[in-house]
Amino acid sequence: MIEKLKWNDVAKEMPDAGSTVLLWVRDPKPFANPGWMTGYLDDGEWHDSETSHALTEIVTHWAEPNGPGA
Repeated sequence: MIEKLKWNDVAKEMPDAGSTVLLWVRDPKPFANPGWMTGYLDDGEWHDSETSHALTEIVTHWAEPNGPGA
């Protein structure tokens, strides 16, 4: 079974505060070192879900995986 992720543009939609989601991030320099990580939004600021530190990377999109049967 393969789950299709719906990537949401942060300019159009944000996740619920405190919900851990997948993030597509890049360094502040345009198109530098893109990749994904997990994180959450708290009081309008993105945080790394592993360390709780505020992110220095720019978040461009987020996705909420639901898992099998969700």
